[in-house]
Amino acid sequence: MQLTQPCRYASAITLAAAAICPLRAPVAMASAWPQPAGETTTISKITLTGAPHAYDLTGKLQGGAGFKKTELEVYTEHGLRESVTLIGKITWQDTIAGDVRQSGFATFEVGGLTRLLTFDDASILSAQASVILPGREHDKTNPLITSGHADYDLRLLQGVPELFLDLPGFTDLQLAYRHRGGGPADELRLDLTYGFNLNPQWLLRVQSQTVTSFGDSDPPFQPYRSTKLLGSLRWQFDEYRYVELGGLQTISGTRTVRESGAFFALWATF
Repeated sequence: MQLTQPCRYASAITLAAAAICPLRAPVAMASAWPQPAGETTTISKITLTGAPHAYDLTGKLQGGAGFKKTELEVYTEHGLRESVTLIGKITWQDTIAGDVRQSGFATFEVGGLTRLLTFDDASILSAQASVILPGREHDKTNPLITSGHADYDLRLLQGVPELFLDLPGFTDLQLAYRHRGGGPADELRLDLTYGFNLNPQWLLRVQSQTVTSFGDSDPPFQPYRSTKLLGSLRWQFDEYRYVELGGLQTISGTRTVRESGAFFALWATF
């Protein structure tokens, strides 16, 4: 996804879009803007988190979670056509929950994104569909990791060029319904991202991720909810290369761990 994308489609560019257009930088992983045809972006990311506490069924914190996670992700987008982008993601995890440790590939995701509408203010509406295949068994200590079965994710995405304190940026809003195979309940997901360029080399990104189980579930699965906040800085060190450093914190939830940690990512476009 390129910040130059809105310039291609808008018939009347707003001040925010005009400020964004000169920049050539991916705005966010899995954002509403498709990749240009023939272009590929990869994001390799490592995340380290821990969770000594967990949320109970009332949303109160309790000790003894003893959860740690090391996660490696490789995410890829390829512009198949001007309005269609293919996506893929491989996730490997090492988790410790109490005395139980599991390592291996967690999920494999494949899908596609297509642009539906482009508006005069350079904002965009897209749709995305993907299938998420498990690489390991379900971890009942953390239902957000994997269901142990194939999941299907359908989402609407809206991207809007913005100005924040006269700095060029964007807002990306995603609403998703995820059907989970096997016993867990389905999920409703809401992701909201704000990003703005402090200067041509530095991008500040703030994101919230909310997951709520929806419908019935079979034992040992239970209803759950989680809201995380993420913040990061990304630095462009080459024309098509970026490094990103950030942190995350679960701020509320039920029947899930309270994760906190940091992540590092390397972006490359070719």
